[in-house]
Amino acid sequence: MRSSTFPSYIPSFLPTSTSSDSPSTRPSANPTSLPSFSPSSIPSFIPSIESSSLPTHYPSSLPSFVPSFPPSHVPSGSPSILPSLYPTLLPSTFPTLLPSSLPTISNTCKSGQGDVIVFKDDFESMDGSGWSVSEFTSSVSLSTYLGRFHLFHVDFADSPGRTFTVGNNPESISVEFDFYEIDSWDAGSNDRLVVTVEGDTTQSVIFGPFSHGTNDSGSGSTSGISWSYDHTNPDGIFENLEGNSKWSDEIHPVKMSIPDSYYEKGGEIRLTFQFIVNQPYHDESGGLDNLIITARCP
Repeated sequence: MRSSTFPSYIPSFLPTSTSSDSPSTRPSANPTSLPSFSPSSIPSFIPSIESSSLPTHYPSSLPSFVPSFPPSHVPSGSPSILPSLYPTLLPSTFPTLLPSSLPTISNTCKSGQGDVIVFKDDFESMDGSGWSVSEFTSSVSLSTYLGRFHLFHVDFADSPGRTFTVGNNPESISVEFDFYEIDSWDAGSNDRLVVTVEGDTTQSVIFGPFSHGTNDSGSGSTSGISWSYDHTNPDGIFENLEGNSKWSDEIHPVKMSIPDSYYEKGGEIRLTFQFIVNQPYHDESGGLDNLIITARCP
C-alpha cells in the first residue's frame, strides 16, 4: 500500500519511529505530567512565576555602597572590624575595651555634697596597682602597710608614687596618712620624709628630720601647702613595733592640705613618698599606711 501524499488531520495513535526534522510549533495537546529527568543546560529566558524552594548561592546583584534608608533597628550578629564613618546617636550598651585618648575630668564636688573621699587604702589587700613601687610588709603590731623603704629607695625614681584623680572643682585636697619611723632614724644624719606633689605645678614638702626615741612633731606651710605631723607616744613610752629589736619605733600621723592651684586645670595630683635615710633595711626604714585623700567641697 502506498503512503498518502497529504497527512491526515487525525493524529496517529502510534508514534513514528523516527523523529521529525522540523519540530512542531504548537505544544502537545496532552503534555506529560512528569518533569524531565535530564534538565536542559540552557536556562530559560522567562523566569518562573513561583519562587524556587532552594535559594541561589549567589546574590542577585552587587551590594550597594550606600547605607539603607532607614537603617535596621537590630544590630548585626557579626559587627564589622572597621568603625562606622558616622557614629550612632545612642551610646553603646557595652563600653569599648580601649580607654579614650582624652579622659574626662569629673567635677568631684556637687552642691550640698560636703567633703568627698576620693581615695582610701589601708593596704590590707596588698593591692599595688597604680603604684610606681609596691612593696608590702605584714606584722603583728602594724598589720599590713606599704614598705619597708630604706637606703636603696631614697632616689625619687625608686620611691612609691601614684596619680590620683581629684576633679577640678574642690576648694582644696586633704591628704592624711600614717608614717612609720622604723628603727634608728637619726636627725643628725638628716633622716627625713619628703612628699612631692605634682599637678599643674610641682612642690616637695619636707617632714623631719626624725630621731628614734623622741616625740618628733611639727607643722608649717610650703608654697601654699599646709602640713603637720604628730606622734603617738604622748607618755614618752617607746617600744619596738617592727624591724630591728634594738630600736624603738614611732607612728606619725601626717596631714596635708593642697590648694586648687595644683589641680584646677588637670584634675589630677601625683604624690611620691621618699624615705630619706642613709642605712639599709636592717637599721633604718619607713612605711606608709592608712592613706586617705579627701576633696574639700565649698
